[in-house]
Amino acid sequence: QNSWRAFLEDIYDSVNSDSTDILWKQKRAAVNQIDKAYLKFADNFVKREGVIEINPLISAVRVIEKADIVISVPFTSCSLIGEINQKPSSYYDPSGTLPKRDIAAQNILVLSSKNELTEWIKSLT
Repeated sequence: QNSWRAFLEDIYDSVNSDSTDILWKQKRAAVNQIDKAYLKFADNFVKREGVIEINPLISAVRVIEKADIVISVPFTSCSLIGEINQKPSSYYDPSGTLPKRDIAAQNILVLSSKNELTEWIKSLT
C-alpha cells in the first residue's frame, strides 16, 4: 500500500467520524502527470462521510486556523504552522521508518503507527 494512501486511510480510521471532520487540503491541484491510482483514490476519498476537501489554492494557514488538530506528512510545514498557532500538531509516518527524534521534525511529535495515531487523537478529543 502506498504511504500516501496509508496516511489518509489511517487518519480516517482513527477519527471518530460521528463528531470529527477531516479537512483535507492537497498541496496542489491534481494534474495529469500524477499517478492515476492516486487520482482515483483521492476522488473516492473526498466522497466519504466526514471528509471535507479544501481547495488547494486556499492558504494552509487559513485552514490550520480553523482546525483543532494538525496531522501532516513528514516533514511538511503544516505541523510547524499548527504549533505556531498553538494547535496540537504531529507528523504521521505510516511506514514507521522515520526516527522519533529526527532533526527535520523540529521537536514536533512523530507518530509511527496507526495505534499511536489513534491514541494521540483520542487524547485530544
